Amino acid sequence: MGFDKDTATVIYHVFAALCYFFPLIGGIVADSYWGKVNTIIYISFVYFLGMVLMTVSAVPQINGGQDVPGTINTVIALIALFVIAVGTGGIKPCVSALGGDQFAENETGKKQLSSFFALFYGSINAGSLLSTFISPLLRELKCLNRADCYAIAFLIPAALMLVAIGAFLFGKSQYKEKPVSGNIFTEFCGATWSGLRGKCKADTKVTFL
Repeated sequence: MGFDKDTATVIYHVFAALCYFFPLIGGIVADSYWGKVNTIIYISFVYFLGMVLMTVSAVPQINGGQDVPGTINTVIALIALFVIAVGTGGIKPCVSALGGDQFAENETGKKQLSSFFALFYGSINAGSLLSTFISPLLRELKCLNRADCYAIAFLIPAALMLVAIGAFLFGKSQYKEKPVSGNIFTEFCGATWSGLRGKCKADTKVTFL
């Protein structure tokens, strides 16, 4: 993108921080308002939009085909990173929790649950490992009159994300979902605030006495 090392480092860490901040928001929305299934669906489309924007930001023709990305490319890329952070953070607290909801609370269900999480996290790690090797290879392809092809490296994951959304929607009617009942984080914050406010009032009365 043409950033210096310090700027690129700041952008990377802000992006990573947002990816870990938005699960708080996603969990609150899922537990208190939309439910896990609808939250995953709605936020997955946000995630997909971010990936499409990242793909568009890598198209050199936006900047007249110049080697150095222009202002438009940069702005779109930064917006894309923010949208992706919202997307990944929004669905992160819901996916594994929804998977856990599908199993009965008996001995058989516990064994199935253990197998599910082993397969779930194994698939995530396998995907991460493969992408570490495949994405750089895709980037090295020649396309759009350039010696590299970042656009293809971003486009394929975006397309796979759309396939994943379609697969999730296909099974929507079969999912078991617990009704929304509030979020433990908001309850904790509310209880903490009530306690602090009560203590401040008590301290004020003691001071006046």
